[in-house]
Amino acid sequence: MYRVRQEDLPFKGSSHQFVGAEHGDVRVSVFLLRALGAGDILVIKAGEIHGFKCIGGAPLVQVDVHLSPRFIQEDL
Repeated sequence: MYRVRQEDLPFKGSSHQFVGAEHGDVRVSVFLLRALGAGDILVIKAGEIHGFKCIGGAPLVQVDVHLSPRFIQEDL
């Protein structure tokens, strides 16, 4: 086991990004985003078009887990 600190991850767009393939072929990749308020867990199927919109004044803490060693997505 090893530890990766959020501040040591690359910051791209609006989130820190952990790409599993760049950390010993870990089979998961994660976006860490802080932008809005407390909420729910959303499960989004592969290929489903989705987005996020700030609707409040409090910060959102969001952890997006992709079950892949690299992010596989198309930004629209």
